[in-house]
Amino acid sequence: MSDYFWHGPLRTIRYDDCAEKSTENHETKGRRQQDQVHGIEWRLARRPEDGDAIGGIGHNLLVIPGQALSETGDVWILYSFDDEYVTIHAIHFADAIQ
Repeated sequence: MSDYFWHGPLRTIRYDDCAEKSTENHETKGRRQQDQVHGIEWRLARRPEDGDAIGGIGHNLLVIPGQALSETGDVWILYSFDDEYVTIHAIHFADAIQ
């Protein structure tokens, strides 16, 4: 139950150029994809420490499994964060699970 409560700083989400293009292309595919992007932003702004640290490069990787029910595919997000910002460096959207 504690996973649903959030206590801590709310960080601003930033995209580098490559990640921004991937997200824009993904959002043109429909409503569920837009919901997926908004959910990722919500989660990372509140709990960026959920991802796995990649040793020595100062980046984290978060993998969100796709769901057949919502027709979404896996999402892989490479990002870094500090006390104010989460910067998304790369994002990969796998094909939707059918």
